[in-house]
Amino acid sequence: MDIQIRTAVPFSPTLLPPDEDFALAAAAAALYYRGTTQLSPVPQTPVFHRLITIFAQCGVDIDLRSDHLRITSSGRPRFAPQPLRIDGGDHSLLLRILLGIFASHPFPVRIEASGTARRRSLHLLISALQQMGVSITANRYFAPPLTIYAPDTLAPIELRHPLPTFRHRFPAALAALCASDRSRITEPQWRQLWDVLLLPGVTVQQEAKNAVVFTIDPSVDASASSLQLPADLRLSNFALTLGLLRRHQFSLPRQLCCTASDSLLEFLCTTEQLQMDCPHCDPTTLQMPASPIYQVTINPAQLHLHPQETPPSPYFHRYTLPFFAILCAFFRHPFHLRNAVDLRQMQSDWIAAIVNGLAGFGADIEEEADGFILRPSNLHGGAVDCSGDETIALAFFSLAMAIGDNSWLYNVPDTARIRWILKHLPDVQSTSPDVPSSPAVHVFD
Repeated sequence: MDIQIRTAVPFSPTLLPPDEDFALAAAAAALYYRGTTQLSPVPQTPVFHRLITIFAQCGVDIDLRSDHLRITSSGRPRFAPQPLRIDGGDHSLLLRILLGIFASHPFPVRIEASGTARRRSLHLLISALQQMGVSITANRYFAPPLTIYAPDTLAPIELRHPLPTFRHRFPAALAALCASDRSRITEPQWRQLWDVLLLPGVTVQQEAKNAVVFTIDPSVDASASSLQLPADLRLSNFALTLGLLRRHQFSLPRQLCCTASDSLLEFLCTTEQLQMDCPHCDPTTLQMPASPIYQVTINPAQLHLHPQETPPSPYFHRYTLPFFAILCAFFRHPFHLRNAVDLRQMQSDWIAAIVNGLAGFGADIEEEADGFILRPSNLHGGAVDCSGDETIALAFFSLAMAIGDNSWLYNVPDTARIRWILKHLPDVQSTSPDVPSSPAVHVFD
């Protein structure tokens, strides 16, 4: 679709939709608590409903309502005592979570997939599970379909810096909760532990400056509780960017304070672009609160963003950079992004998309092989080709809504996030019957 923004548009939703990845992890974690866990609000996405449907078909006590989900468990997964055949669909995180959960099922489990997930290698997770004694048959690329044969008893694991993201670590931790003894996993980044904090029997210790060890104790018997799911991460980045550009005070829900690895707010804190006092930032005292939503009130008029070169990994968060680049366009000093060549291998070439997009809005920006140089300039209304890339579209949507001035976004993907924004805009005119009509924003399907 194409979107025309004629004037600056206010946007202040009272509640952003929940984050799907967090919801998938929380629903899986609920199987390891004794009693009834309530999750709210519920993501209205096909992937989340697929997981809940799989749970229900395997005998899990599920009560799904429009505004909440209740999962009742005995403290460990208890599925129908028979071989299982499961369709994980086309979602890599869902497939990995299913692998971790069913690694302890005492009967063979066949997990199938569709679409691009059939070509997704699960080698890192499969290797971790094999160290626990799980036998897994797969093709030579370690991709679905997979068949899991669990041992009588899962062996504990000792892993050190082996799993690069929570998409690998969290499923391995699920399996470790059913092991015969404690498991230990060492990770290089303590700021990305929100997933393990969902699980019972997990303790966190800082080992060195940039490494922590979390211990998984399967003997811990924890009672269930209610959990409010945090806001969708990319929509949070969108709302924060727009709020900073519009220079008004607002409150924004955060994922476990500073622990979301691709949160723009966490990125601003980590790179010292934004100073905040947060009681949950000490890695030795991280605990799972009753609600992971941390309300932060920011007054952009009092902010002083200090431009600096983006630090190297592990503080380089790819999904944050398009939004951060939009903020950098308003700095009074040059901003130089380097060592970011992997941005060219995202859903589209993000370096080219950011450079061409900001140039279309009047920015003085120079493309380099591994980044760009952005110099101070006066931005105005412009046009950007989003190339069907949702993250690029969300980043420039925030810029266009802040500036207005007859701005255009071309080739915007028709996704749930984009539709949610359009649904909550007070001034939208559209050729689509699904979007309300009024003059400030025009949507062309």
